[in-house]
Amino acid sequence: MSALDIFQHGDTFVVSSETVAEGSGVQHKNVLELIDANRTEFEDFGQVAFETRKGSALPQGGFARSTRVALLNEQQATLLMTYQRNTDQVRAFKRALVKAFFDMARMVAPALPQTYAEALRELADKAEQNAALEAKVQADAPK
Repeated sequence: MSALDIFQHGDTFVVSSETVAEGSGVQHKNVLELIDANRTEFEDFGQVAFETRKGSALPQGGFARSTRVALLNEQQATLLMTYQRNTDQVRAFKRALVKAFFDMARMVAPALPQTYAEALRELADKAEQNAALEAKVQADAPK
């Protein structure tokens, strides 16, 4: 199985239906059919984004057929994986997918203070920022 390709699309992390198909060992068209057949259930977790990817260049000229690809957020990808049969490959891919989304979220999450002193300093900084903003609002208020 190749590395999971989870990337940022707008303000959320997504995985493509192509990546899910490859990781699960099923045809991409079958993954799209599963998404289309259950579209309202997937959209309980947000709008399903689709894009059309241009086909690769052919040696005789022109391009191969374009491919319709779904971009699934974490909840949609998890739902898709629950709808698939639990083969050994699918179960391994489910674990890898959960881990990849978790790792991406952890990379962008702000670091928590490690000591009490750091937490107090961070709190004091926020209080100073808030006080400065309140003073600016009062100064900018109409007289």
